[in-house]
Amino acid sequence: MTDFASSTRKFDIGRIFERTFGAVGFNLLPFLGLALLLAGLPQAVLAYVQLDQLKAADGELSVPHVLSLMAGGLVSLICSMTLQAAIIHGAVLDMNGRKARFADCLATGIRHFLPVLAISLLSGLGIVLGTLMLVIPGIFLAIAWVVVVPVRVVEHTGVFESFGRSMRLTEGSRWQILLLFIIFMVLSWIFGAIIMAIALGVAGGFGGLASLQGPSTAMTIVQVVISPIVGAVSAMLGASGVAAIYSELRTIKEGVVPEQLTSVFD
Repeated sequence: MTDFASSTRKFDIGRIFERTFGAVGFNLLPFLGLALLLAGLPQAVLAYVQLDQLKAADGELSVPHVLSLMAGGLVSLICSMTLQAAIIHGAVLDMNGRKARFADCLATGIRHFLPVLAISLLSGLGIVLGTLMLVIPGIFLAIAWVVVVPVRVVEHTGVFESFGRSMRLTEGSRWQILLLFIIFMVLSWIFGAIIMAIALGVAGGFGGLASLQGPSTAMTIVQVVISPIVGAVSAMLGASGVAAIYSELRTIKEGVVPEQLTSVFD
């Protein structure tokens, strides 16, 4: 459990990182288990099937191959939405002095899957359309809607109500959130590049990265093992980070004490 009591009422990027890694650190086993189950495993299975079918079809796409990819993508989407709600639930619990449990988080993720899916599709569509309109509107919407999922998970608001609630919470802190986004993306890119470089070097010991006969052993290891693990860790940190932003905004905007955030879970 992490202590985040603060007398300040200003958005603090340092406190966001502290809350994010604090929640993950104190709940590493349930969070990592959820991430590997709902993000790593689907990605690994999809990558394996893709590589296997490409090898069998000599690199050509077939109808069964396309159908399997579509089915795999749908399963990955379902698992991703479930994971997001599950980690947010657990992170908010931790940030407010309570223990996150694997089964409880998973049940919460499953319970909120449909509304979170609707929120993700609507926000994704809005951000894409906004990006096509000179980019700036898309960035604005991404920032304004950053806590729309935790609003739904914690406050049980309706889908459309969650968007308005997120916009009100982020008002006055959007420049700081934009800076936080940039820092997170840079750190994620650096982390991913380092991990992949190490993985490629290690996997290279099993054989070259290229083969005329199909995917090499090294490439298989990277795509089926390393990439899913990196993706799972990134998803875990991202969801925990969004929960940290939500908790911070509730405190500085409304003066909500920690225990009040999770009162709806009782």
